[in-house]
Amino acid sequence: MTLRRPDRLNALTPDMVRAIAAAMTTEPHHRAVVVTGEGRGFCAGVDIAGAQERQVGRSNADGLLLQETFAGMALAIHHSPVPVIAAVNGPAAGAGLAIALAADIRVASPTARFLIGAPNIGLSAGECGISYSCRGSWGRAAQPSSC
Repeated sequence: MTLRRPDRLNALTPDMVRAIAAAMTTEPHHRAVVVTGEGRGFCAGVDIAGAQERQVGRSNADGLLLQETFAGMALAIHHSPVPVIAAVNGPAAGAGLAIALAADIRVASPTARFLIGAPNIGLSAGECGISYSCRGSWGRAAQPSSC
């Protein structure tokens, strides 16, 4: 699966998030899913530039549903019936980092960069499942014994 918005460093729209989640329920003949980005970036996260337009006329409840959709993407990747490989070919920020962390295997090119972007732009929510995925991504040795 290739994220195809290279002009926006493959920033995610809600439709892209739904497509990614749907792709994780793969056909039985697929043995793995590889996720990468077209162009010089893996995924710049949520398309912030288009967010304001998408929110016009919507309620806070609609915003919460959208956050759940984004967080659900990471869960869908994590629960995929086949291994998911994140081929990180450039910056992976915010939701892009969430995709990489939720994958079973991460392969990073020399140009790969990993960034939690939300705090840098004043967002406290919408971390797209990063904290959920982080716990399992560091390996057993790094986890507290009480986990």
